[in-house]
Amino acid sequence: MERHATDPIEWLLARGAVTAEQVDVCRKAIEGTATPTSLLGALVARGFVDPLELAALGSLLPTPPARGNDTVSTPAPPGAVSECPTRADGDSTTLADAAPRGAGPSAGAFGHYQIQDELARGGMGVVYRAWDAALSRVVALKVLEGSTGPGDPRLARFLREARTAARLKHPRIVQVHDVGESGGRPYIVMDFVRGRTLRRRLQEGRVTFREGAGLLAQVAEGLAYAHEHGVVHRDVKPENLFLDEKGDANVGDFGLAVELGTSTRMTVSGQVLGTPAYMAPEQAEGDSARVGPAADVYGVGAVLYEVLTGRPPFQAATVVEVLYQLLHTEVTPPTKANRRVPRDLEVICLKCLERDPTRR
Repeated sequence: MERHATDPIEWLLARGAVTAEQVDVCRKAIEGTATPTSLLGALVARGFVDPLELAALGSLLPTPPARGNDTVSTPAPPGAVSECPTRADGDSTTLADAAPRGAGPSAGAFGHYQIQDELARGGMGVVYRAWDAALSRVVALKVLEGSTGPGDPRLARFLREARTAARLKHPRIVQVHDVGESGGRPYIVMDFVRGRTLRRRLQEGRVTFREGAGLLAQVAEGLAYAHEHGVVHRDVKPENLFLDEKGDANVGDFGLAVELGTSTRMTVSGQVLGTPAYMAPEQAEGDSARVGPAADVYGVGAVLYEVLTGRPPFQAATVVEVLYQLLHTEVTPPTKANRRVPRDLEVICLKCLERDPTRR
């Protein structure tokens, strides 16, 4: 990989992404302010660097991701990224630990699935708690929002998610049971996980090293099964790991998954999809051809790092800074942040976080 200036501001200046005048304006603006603000954060705040349109990163991110509404879940660890889109389409629906948000469509609007309440809403759709009258069970019903047509890329991605997840039948993967359409609105029927996400568990308090290692081992089992069946998740993060009533981990939300060996991919080279704090370097570079199972290994390592230290491997005020650190900064060993971290877990974690995917 080409080496750049170690300072992200100098790097952006060298690439012509910002001007010296803009940097000077922001430097003067933050001098003497009561609330500490990074210079790059001030550039973003004034619109000189757009964190959602990463064209400022030049050749590293040649095609900016589409805009989305979701951000890294809050409350986040101190200093965590607060403005990173979770994915290009903004979808971050959750099957667990979401409070009901009111009534959904009228009962019977989706065949024999009776809507009970809304669980979560994202850029791609809405997830409802629903009653499956045919099988007498509670399910999660994900409905694509807005009108769609045969050429709508959202519909293609939505159906691809359903097809991909439906063929993965493993105890550690949230199961898809049905795909259909009602009133012109496509929907996916999934397991309703009675529990919470790993994100909620982390917010409730520090996870013990033994508990965290056990949960990530279960996640690895589910991902290994997906890889054996030619599927890469590409968005492994605490929000997409669901803990059931027994406390076991389940991998969910395959909205960014890609099938290996297919003749066409929904993601073109240069398109950046994923969550920066847990994203593998090859994903950050937008090189879809190099994104394989090792990208999920990196995601597992990034989640394990947060379990061990209380924070992701890289965090900063803006998505630009996070991606810069990801591509040009070595990961700080977990024991530097927490001296109680067992050496064996640190070795595993850092192995997962190798920059070169062939070394993970």
